[in-house]
Amino acid sequence: MNSPSVNLDSVTVKLLTENSKEFCRHFFNWRDRRDLKNLVVRIVLKDAEGKEIHKASVKLPKAKQIGTAKVDGVEKPHYDQPTYFYVDADGEAVTFEYYTVHVVTKSKSFVGVVSEKREDLRGL
Repeated sequence: MNSPSVNLDSVTVKLLTENSKEFCRHFFNWRDRRDLKNLVVRIVLKDAEGKEIHKASVKLPKAKQIGTAKVDGVEKPHYDQPTYFYVDADGEAVTFEYYTVHVVTKSKSFVGVVSEKREDLRGL
């Protein structure tokens, strides 16, 4: 199995209320995309005990690198598509596991740590 076609970073978690229901919105940033075609990322959010709290399938659209941008003194690719997305879950995740899916193949899984940055927007 190959490595995932993209690297994911957890950016922040926002605590929200909608229609009297509380939930957590987990924001991610993709980077180092090695396949610019349509791409599916499967994510599993896990709690502190390692139990699955939510599964999501995120479709990343076809992207084109349109240049580079200097970030903290390092040249990074700049794409014609947004690099951020979010996944809603009933609880706060501590870790996440993801893999990418191509037409009939999938990559091996990668495990990441969810950002400790939190923003409580309930009641606003």
